[in-house]
Amino acid sequence: MNRFSFNNPDRYTELREIWRPYAFIVSALCLGLSGLQLVASEEVEAEELRLEEQTYRDWIKALDPMDTSGLDDDKLVRILQNYFRRNFDGPENWEAIESIRYDGMVHFPSGSYDYVVFKKKPDYYRVVLELQGGRLISGYDGTEAWQHNTAAGGGPVAMPLAKAMNFIRDATPGGHLLYPMMEGKSVRLLKTTQVEGRPCYEIEVILPNGQMIRSALDLVEYAERRQITVDAMTGFESVSLFEDFREVGGVRFPFSSRAMVGDEEAYRVEMLYIRVNLGMMASMFSPPQGVFATQQLGGDSLSNLFESKTVSENILHFGDSASFGTPESRFPEQSSEKEQSSVMEELGIGKAQ
Repeated sequence: MNRFSFNNPDRYTELREIWRPYAFIVSALCLGLSGLQLVASEEVEAEELRLEEQTYRDWIKALDPMDTSGLDDDKLVRILQNYFRRNFDGPENWEAIESIRYDGMVHFPSGSYDYVVFKKKPDYYRVVLELQGGRLISGYDGTEAWQHNTAAGGGPVAMPLAKAMNFIRDATPGGHLLYPMMEGKSVRLLKTTQVEGRPCYEIEVILPNGQMIRSALDLVEYAERRQITVDAMTGFESVSLFEDFREVGGVRFPFSSRAMVGDEEAYRVEMLYIRVNLGMMASMFSPPQGVFATQQLGGDSLSNLFESKTVSENILHFGDSASFGTPESRFPEQSSEKEQSSVMEELGIGKAQ
């Protein structure tokens, strides 16, 4: 039996003639496979681009805010489920809550001021502080964090980046114990601790951008008695203590809170009343139109705070090519020397510690 070899030209010629009719089919199959690979590659690139362009709102749209199925710690799962049930009356009730309005007073050492907060799912946020001779208004509409001191004249300006990180972190109604299965977010049970004589579970949440929140939940009532965050402007921990819990629309809210600096009270907030589902429009969270010029700020959009970066990277590279949202800001650019100060500085209380 003859074996194929380049040293056996007759056998080579015979095999070539046998395969000649199939050559076109083989070539077509190869081209088809190359085309499928190209289409698959283009689909992967399109999916990666779509994911890069998603906002926080896109990420949570398909998530159950109270889903704990992916958590490995059974004790943490039990604590969170009790917290959801006791504070939100379960997923159906919380789903029915669309917006929340808080009316109250904020008490500083220098004086007390009327204080109104508007929140609308998923992360619209507006705070109005009545000053002597004007208002200090801060807002976030999902794209821009902005502020407007009407007593100082002029129009709204983009919020300084570090201050915006604090503000947007606090924008979500219900807090960050919700959505424990958000991609890039971690939730873990630390220990039991004491908060003003009450035993509490301490739970640490790390957001996808690296921001940390530590919540202390009452062992008996599962109310959040304390929250610790890191102030992006100072790098120091901020401690808030909550009390006087009441139910509104089936949701439990603290009607009194204190912000502590060390062992001293920096300011205190007392709510007069809280109302839900007042029909807030998204437009009320955007700044007034027509009083500022649209100006390119080199990609410094404020809508990427939930991107998977560390806090320091967000401050240094806020709005690079991988950021969420539009690269164009609607506000005049501020120089570093003219950045607006904190609320406490604007009220003449001195720099926040």
